[in-house]
Amino acid sequence: MSEAAFRQACFVETPPWPVRWWPGASRTWGLARTALHHFLTLAPERIEATHWQAVARCLRWTGGEAGRWLRPVRILNRQEALADAGLQQTMPALAEVLAACQDECVGLNWVRQAAMGGACVLPSPFAVGQQLRSQDSHELDKGLNALRFVDAQARQSVFVLQNISSADSLYLPQSHMLIYLAHARQADVRSLWQALFTRLAAWGAWPDRGSMARRWGGVLVSNHRPGHFFYESLSALVKLAQDETLAASIPALIQREDHDFYDLAPVFPAWPHRRCSRQQLMEASQQGTWFVHLGDNPHQRAARTALYDTLDARLMAHAQAHPTTAAREALAALDGAQPLLWVGIEGQKRCWLEQEDGLARLVQRLVQPHPRLGVVIDGWTLPLTPGPRNQAEAQTDRAIAHRLRERLPSGVRCAVLVGADSATKLGVAARVDFFVTNFAGGSLHVSRLARRPGVAHLSQALGRHSVAEGVQLHPHPDVRLLPLRWVADRPAPSGTQEMAALSYSIAPEALCDFVAPRFEASLRPAKAPAPVRLFLELPFCIDPAAREAFRRACLGRMVEIFPTLPGADRLATLADEPAERWQRTWVYGLFPANEAAALPGPHEWWLWLGDPLVRAQLHTLQFMENARQQGQHLSVDEVLSAGHCALDNHLTRFLSGQDAPFGACGPTMLAAAMARLSRDVRFIGWADAWADSVQRLCALLDWDADVFPAELPAPCVPPGAFTATQTERLRACVQLDAQLYAAARRLAPGWNIAGDQGLS
Repeated sequence: MSEAAFRQACFVETPPWPVRWWPGASRTWGLARTALHHFLTLAPERIEATHWQAVARCLRWTGGEAGRWLRPVRILNRQEALADAGLQQTMPALAEVLAACQDECVGLNWVRQAAMGGACVLPSPFAVGQQLRSQDSHELDKGLNALRFVDAQARQSVFVLQNISSADSLYLPQSHMLIYLAHARQADVRSLWQALFTRLAAWGAWPDRGSMARRWGGVLVSNHRPGHFFYESLSALVKLAQDETLAASIPALIQREDHDFYDLAPVFPAWPHRRCSRQQLMEASQQGTWFVHLGDNPHQRAARTALYDTLDARLMAHAQAHPTTAAREALAALDGAQPLLWVGIEGQKRCWLEQEDGLARLVQRLVQPHPRLGVVIDGWTLPLTPGPRNQAEAQTDRAIAHRLRERLPSGVRCAVLVGADSATKLGVAARVDFFVTNFAGGSLHVSRLARRPGVAHLSQALGRHSVAEGVQLHPHPDVRLLPLRWVADRPAPSGTQEMAALSYSIAPEALCDFVAPRFEASLRPAKAPAPVRLFLELPFCIDPAAREAFRRACLGRMVEIFPTLPGADRLATLADEPAERWQRTWVYGLFPANEAAALPGPHEWWLWLGDPLVRAQLHTLQFMENARQQGQHLSVDEVLSAGHCALDNHLTRFLSGQDAPFGACGPTMLAAAMARLSRDVRFIGWADAWADSVQRLCALLDWDADVFPAELPAPCVPPGAFTATQTERLRACVQLDAQLYAAARRLAPGWNIAGDQGLS
């Protein structure tokens, strides 16, 4: 990296207003940039007093804001970075380092490497076969940790920025590019340069000018947002705790002050625990101590449900066994109240504008049939060592809670948890019967962690995004999202349309009408354990958009099992998981009934069905397309002669749980499939009646039909794709499926909703 190219990529030539500028300042600014270049190209011995003094002077000129010297950073995603011509020339091995950073165990790998080898390691992007090593971290704004990796042969530096995950983004200072991995912002790079300017401005205080011995200080486990703390930081910590070989090799688990939402010492006692201020971490890094931040990728939450099961059980057990003083006081205030309703209020962005009126009306309605009703008012969560901003936000919510409490009917017992810590909230949430909160962070403690039933609400924009991306997890099967058609988004006072800032309007009576019957239903005792729900989707029976819509409608409570997806053999291994998980999780995909029998408890089957002949024809065309992609040419007749079992009574095979060679399916298999169809099938959705099927499905499950597409095309075969002879050959291959399909149509005349004991 030449110094001229470095200057051109990163910095402005002259500083913006209001910096005072005169002819002699150009030389000072040039010396400062030279110092930064020497530092990043591993030449600290070349940094002289005139260099670091110039950095200090430039920092003073801008009032301590180094970002004023920077050009805007260019942010790229992985695909854009790999396609960039400049990066292809200077970083031929970029794909390797990106793959390593996006490994789901990257944080654990770095902790192991730091514990065993004293440094974190990555493949170098600068040359195939070379390595990057890190023994240097920088403490930045808002809990951001920057690991500096260096390639000693190429004499280059790159930075991994860590805040939510262990690898949020990769910063390349030589080209001033930030590669998005899990999270990336312009502000993160400005914060990094602020730290670099500050470190070099104090270079004269370093007696060895940066060649000091480096010491690993431990693992950072904290975040300034409780959602990321409980979703990303602690899930990664659970995985770390499962590696017993590291128990004695980690110096400490470190939580930042104002970012510590749970006392980890009693929950994870294997390691020493420390709580540090940002200033302490900055001073430690300047004196040669470096840290690794531990956190999982926020975009992979749905894949970590088993980890959350372990984590949530551990936290809830601790909170109930060791209740805080505040939790005991809250429960004492609620003594004698039954049932308990948890309501969430919010004084920040993205709040329900009518929350005070709406929640007061809801309590007034529910107290009529339940005169001993108790109410818990939740709001801002404080860390154990809160700073001024957190205290101010809590105070805003306390004012709302006070006004709401004043409007509750006399005699209603009430506890206010606004400003309480997480341990207090979990201790109370365990006793709650039902909640009404926002769908995002406001429901974290009562829904995700305590796993209570309830109703959640959110803006149209953020609600659709959260449901589609699986951002929030609500494990209890009786959590409902208020139908989005009842929500009207309202712009923020600033006028921004950013979905994370939008507040929203909900008519109080509409919310009350939706919540009241679901509140009553949640109080009724369960008649029997919920069955394991198996949803079978045969290839080409339904448009793939149906699966995406189903995932959104069930709020991500599903495990997908398909032969073409990773972990296709998971069904056999899932039988060892607790039966409680299967009472709240859909098993969705393509799997034979005999394998599903290994799951505990009674089973019920749900199906998407389409015309068996059409399905087989489309599958035939897919075999031909697969061959074409491999450079081969197959005709329809060649595919039909190959003996693919997927073309031979596919539905009968899977629903019966029996198998046979191609062409050997017989009456025994059909009888087994027919028996399961009449005995265990709860619902059938028809490819040629999408809208009706969605309405029946949502009525059966109390789901929001608006989550599903209004229309979905039925699978169809291109005209002329098959001759009459070929069609007859395929018709013979699916004759058992055709009988099964016809029986299904007869069992559900008019496609009525299925009954409790089979189809009606």
